[in-house]
Order: sequence, then C-alpha cells, then structure tokens
Amino acid sequence: AGLVDVDSSPTVEVEVPNPLLWERIPVCRAFMEADVRVNLPVMKTHDQLVVTLGVKNLKGVIPKPMKRAFHRRGVVKSILDLSKAVPVDLTLLDALVAMEGLGPSFGPKVRLNTVMASTDIYALDVVAAKAMGFNPYELEYLAEAARAGLLDPSQTIDVVGEPLESYTYKFQPPPTGEEFAPGIRVVSKGACSACHGTIHSVLYDLEQSGRLGEAEGSVIVVGSQAQVPEGLETTPIIMGVCQAHNRGKGVYVEGCPPNNDRVLEAIRLAKAQGQKP
Repeated sequence: AGLVDVDSSPTVEVEVPNPLLWERIPVCRAFMEADVRVNLPVMKTHDQLVVTLGVKNLKGVIPKPMKRAFHRRGVVKSILDLSKAVPVDLTLLDALVAMEGLGPSFGPKVRLNTVMASTDIYALDVVAAKAMGFNPYELEYLAEAARAGLLDPSQTIDVVGEPLESYTYKFQPPPTGEEFAPGIRVVSKGACSACHGTIHSVLYDLEQSGRLGEAEGSVIVVGSQAQVPEGLETTPIIMGVCQAHNRGKGVYVEGCPPNNDRVLEAIRLAKAQGQKP
C-alpha cells in the first residue's frame, strides 16, 4: 500500500447514473482501481452544509478544480452525483474528537470517543446527524437525497453496539449565511470551501490577536454567483477570481483562494476608504 496525492495523480472519467447535475465526474484512478475502498471522514459541522460526514468526504477523491466546479454549479446535487458514481465498501466515521461551531476548520473540539461504521453511507450520515443533535431531513443534502431516492426516510436504520443516546451531544451549529462574525457581513453564493476557509482563517486570526474589531463593518462578497448588494454604506471587499467580474465595485482581492495577507490588506483598504459618499 502507498499514499496517493489525488491532485497529482491520473483521473478516470466515471459515468453518473441518473445524474442530477453531472453526467461524468473525474475521479482518482488509484481509488477506482483499489480492491477495497474505505471512506474515513471526521464528524464536523460545516458552514455550507451544516455537517460534513460520509457523503461530503467523498470529495477527497476528485481533483481541486472539480471541487471548485462543484460549488459553482451547486454543491448539494454535486456530492449526491459523486456518491452515485463512486463505489465505497465501508464508511468509518471518526467521532473520537469531533468539531462543532465554526467548522470545518476552526470550531471547538468535542470529545465523543466514538467510531461509527456502515456499508450504507446515507444510513451512517442520518444516524451521525442525529447524534449531533440535528434533524437529518432538515439538512439540505439529506433532504435532497431522499427526494432523489438515495435514501428512504421511512426505513428503520438498525444501530448495533452502543445505543445512540450514549454518544448523542447537541452540537453548536455553524455560522451560516451572512452570520460569519458579529459586525461582519459575508455575501456568499457558489463559493468553494477554500474561499470560505480563508475568510474563517482571517477572522479567527484577528479574533485570537484581539483585533477582530478591525474588521467590524466589513462586507465581503465571495463566490461566482454572489451579487454585490446595492445601497451599501461601506466599500465592499470583492474576493477571489470567481468575483473578478465585480472587481470595480469595491476593493478586489485576487487569488484562488486569496491568501490571508491579501484579505487582511483588503479589509484595511476598505476601512480606510470609509463610508461611501
């Protein structure tokens, strides 16, 4: 056995049966040719999907450009298509130390000392979501999966081993929509995890250094489908190559994703420009 870098390894085009968005998806050839395929996610909250579990973790077998394309076209239906295209023999969910709140990168740790496993990736995600204190069918991707016939909400899922109640914990949900941090507005649509992660990282660094107030009042626009709101009283920060078409509407930060220093500089410049006339 050996380690494989998905981003530098050959891919193979895999046909998606009954596609929702994608008829074919490039997948790491080594993964598709493996004798046994085990999916090893970590239980975490996620700022775009609320949770990231077995289904979301399948993105690990596709190259970065395709990951970004998933977000541009719609991440929910994209990961469902991926789950139909990629065969997985076992999903083993690491909930030894999970994450709540500002997931998937900067939230507080939650020690559950639990490992969950299933040959049915959707059954695992349903049970794991319940263990996190969420209604599975209020999560967009699982509701969409039910509508697509990928899981049956009326079907009883057998849980063996420790009873679900013994490791159920009410997770703090992630900040979603425009509620990234108090006093900071993020207008996001079609943004990938990399850009969202950069925003979280920048705000986290500012918070840890006691400088979060420097960003108060900032408006960050990110994602290929996001529109710059009209009537803003402050100069917005236009973030990433997917927003290049709006670069003249604020302080533009180039990159895919932009690095933290560039975003911090853009925040400083936008604040220096002050309120719009």
